[in-house]
Amino acid sequence: MRRFRILLGHEWRGAIKSPVTWLIIGLAWILFGAQYTQSILPGSTDPDLRSTDLLLVTWQSSIFAVYLMLLVVPLLAMKSISEEKRSGTFEMLVTTPAKDHEIVLAKFFALFAIVALIWAILPINALVLATVDREPDWGCVACSYLAIVGIGGLFLSVSLLASALTRHLLLAGFLAFVLVMAVVFLPALARKLPETWSDLRGVLGLGDLLRQTEEAARGLLDLVHLAYRAALTAFFLFVTIRVLEMRKWL
Repeated sequence: MRRFRILLGHEWRGAIKSPVTWLIIGLAWILFGAQYTQSILPGSTDPDLRSTDLLLVTWQSSIFAVYLMLLVVPLLAMKSISEEKRSGTFEMLVTTPAKDHEIVLAKFFALFAIVALIWAILPINALVLATVDREPDWGCVACSYLAIVGIGGLFLSVSLLASALTRHLLLAGFLAFVLVMAVVFLPALARKLPETWSDLRGVLGLGDLLRQTEEAARGLLDLVHLAYRAALTAFFLFVTIRVLEMRKWL
């Protein structure tokens, strides 16, 4: 545990001091803020903006956040392992007493904290909205934030796997982008399967992240969806650890 805390602190300091990290955070905040403002403006002259309109704003912003993470998370994570492999610092790291799972988990949780920081903009925007007498549904805002951060953790685990597969930075970013796109859109394609495959459609349909986000924006916190994201995140982290362990046999 002590080794893990040291690694986590090292990864966190490295991430938070990186200009690239703050560039990505700033870009995400600007794009998200622009979208949020665009959603609010149609009712900005109405002092009695209805709660249904605010729920729509929360839903639109949450869906936009998922799409934005398709770009943001691979950019954050693509260099976490591949860049260290290219520069030779990763070989130095793995020769320390630290275990492979400690290295991967330290990188994951350090970047996960960055993802949580990025999407703190959602409750901040809702708080700003409340200051102008347009009280949002805080339950919906909280559920949306938890869903978005959870999906960000899933994307992060996928991106770490992509980063572990190659030492080439651009290739790692491309693989991460392709994989997270598959995670988002393959379950949605399950609706196009024949009716005779209804069981498979039902199982794959549970992984529809856009539908999960929509339900969260309505204030529905489904434990099945939480378990799905947690299990899939753990699976990709497990595969990443195994990929790193393979270097001992190559």
